[in-house]
Amino acid sequence: MRITLKKNTLVGLFILYLALLFNFITLKFFGSFDGIEKRIHYVKINRADGYWNFNIEPFKTIYLSFRNYRLFSDEMAIVIMALNIFAFVPMGLLIALLTSKSSFFKTVFIALVIIILIEGIQFVTCLGIADIDDVFLNVFGSILGHLMYIVVSKYQLIKTHNKSYVETAK
Repeated sequence: MRITLKKNTLVGLFILYLALLFNFITLKFFGSFDGIEKRIHYVKINRADGYWNFNIEPFKTIYLSFRNYRLFSDEMAIVIMALNIFAFVPMGLLIALLTSKSSFFKTVFIALVIIILIEGIQFVTCLGIADIDDVFLNVFGSILGHLMYIVVSKYQLIKTHNKSYVETAK
């Protein structure tokens, strides 16, 4: 059985993925604009009090998440960290599929640029917290996606031909 995905189909999937990612990571729109307005208002109040919506101290959030889990059995902290990783696995896979002469460094660079843009948008729009640890976790997820591409390619499950389509063979 062969499934053929044209390059423009992959581009469409990537755009859809980015739109969904932007919604869940940045907007967090789940049917209520009221929640978005409240989050922006809360961030602006914190800014007025001197608490800006960014963290540039590496591993601070990761450390606090593990500490909260250990001290308070706060499983949500670990779940959020895992989501920050696994939400970006498709990014690494799709970038590798879309780029001609896919390379690890190209995938990581493109993913890093997109992730920094997302974090910057969160900071500027007051829609969230720009966190260096999110960048680390998101890039790690993209790396896992690229490694998945390498493994699948090695076993000849995905082949790229003429830069115009990808064939998946059984």
